[in-house]
Amino acid sequence: MNKKNVRYIVLVIIYLSGYLTAVSSDVALGVENQIAIVVSKRIRPYMNVTEGMTEGLKKKSRTPVVFFLSEADLQNTEQIASRLEKGGFDLFAAIGPEAAKLVWGLENTANPSPAKKIFTAVLDPASLLNKESFPCGISLRIPVDRQVRQISETFVNLTTIGLLFDARNNSEFYRTANAASGQYGISLVPLQVDSRNQITQVLTDNWKNIDCVWMIPDRTVISEKIIQYIIKLGIYH
Repeated sequence: MNKKNVRYIVLVIIYLSGYLTAVSSDVALGVENQIAIVVSKRIRPYMNVTEGMTEGLKKKSRTPVVFFLSEADLQNTEQIASRLEKGGFDLFAAIGPEAAKLVWGLENTANPSPAKKIFTAVLDPASLLNKESFPCGISLRIPVDRQVRQISETFVNLTTIGLLFDARNNSEFYRTANAASGQYGISLVPLQVDSRNQITQVLTDNWKNIDCVWMIPDRTVISEKIIQYIIKLGIYH
C-alpha cells in the first residue's frame, strides 16, 4: 500500500473517531449500536478505505456490516437498500458516490431516531447529496487551479497536456482547468469522449500533440483496467 493510501485511510479513521467514541460510550451503557459501511464498487481505492474503516472500528470493539453495490445487479442494490432501511442501523458510512447517493436516500424505518450518515471518496457531495444542507464527510474535490499549479510545478518539462474526459460529466472542470492553464505556461488539449469505446481512437489521434495524459475522476473513462491500459499506451509512445 503506498503512502497516499495510508494517509487517506488514516484521515478517514481520524474523521470517524468522534462517531466511534460515541459508539464506545453506548457499549459501556449496554446499548447495541449497528454500523453499516456501504461501498460503491469493489475497486482498490474503495477497498483500501473500507479496510481502514473496519480496522479502526475493530479497535473500538465494533464489527460493522459491509455492503457492496453492483452496477450489473439492480435487484441486489434494492435488496441492500431495504436491508439498510429495516436493519436498525445507527450509523451509515458511504464509500463512493453511488453508495452516498443510496445512503442519503434512505429512510431508517426501524429506528425512530435518524441514523447518522457520513461519506468519503465522493467528488462533488454538494450537488450529489442535496437532500441535506450540510452532508458530513470527506470530499475528493481539490480546487482545479491548485491541481493545474501542482502539475506545472511537478512536471516542469511538460507544456502540452491532454485532458481525458466526458463532457457530460466534466465540461465545467475542463473550462476551469483551461482558464487556469495559461498562467502556468500549460496548453490543455481536450480529449473528449462519449463512451469508453472511443478512448483508443481519441488517444491515437492525439499522441503526437500532447506530452502526457491527465486523467480525472470521470465515470465514463475511469476504471482500474482503463488506467492500466492508458499507462501501457503512454509508455509505448
